[in-house]
Amino acid sequence: MGLIISDKGLETLKKIKGKIIVNICADDWKDYNRSYGNIKIELQNCFIEIENDYRLVPYFGTEEELAGYDAKILKDNKFDYSVMEEDLYTKEINKQVVGINIIRDTIMIDYKDEDKNEVYKIDQAIIFDFGIMKFCISQTSIFTPMSKITFSEDVEMEIKSIEEVKSEWIDDDLDTEVKSPKYKVHVKRKILEL
Repeated sequence: MGLIISDKGLETLKKIKGKIIVNICADDWKDYNRSYGNIKIELQNCFIEIENDYRLVPYFGTEEELAGYDAKILKDNKFDYSVMEEDLYTKEINKQVVGINIIRDTIMIDYKDEDKNEVYKIDQAIIFDFGIMKFCISQTSIFTPMSKITFSEDVEMEIKSIEEVKSEWIDDDLDTEVKSPKYKVHVKRKILEL
């Protein structure tokens, strides 16, 4: 399963590097640093939309709607927001992006009594580096398209740790005969520098 940004989306994000972000617009995250749905980034010559929406993907032998990121250039500034327009909040930035990182986790599920495993790839966060400050969009849950939006010198502290990701995937359904989980969870984290 892949809840990762598409190749086209990665190319779109790469275009932001070296450019000035004028502002960022999303549903009202001003007071709670949480935003449902999509985020619009205004550059000096175009608009980029960070999509955070449900995708139907294989999940533990069935199909499930899980949230994942992608990015696209907006045509005609048509932003797909999920709230009333008056509930959108715009934050002025006017800073040049010197680097962009994607935090990508690979979750491996190893079944106890079976010769099979499942692999899930999830982009947990997109980090825009302005030099002395960073802007981070990070997942709060794979089951809800909600992003945590953070401005800080140390945004990495706001991203779910590997242990937190692992705990979300731990098997609570124990094999009652031997009192052990039916599968083991392993998480590997990779930072993609764009």
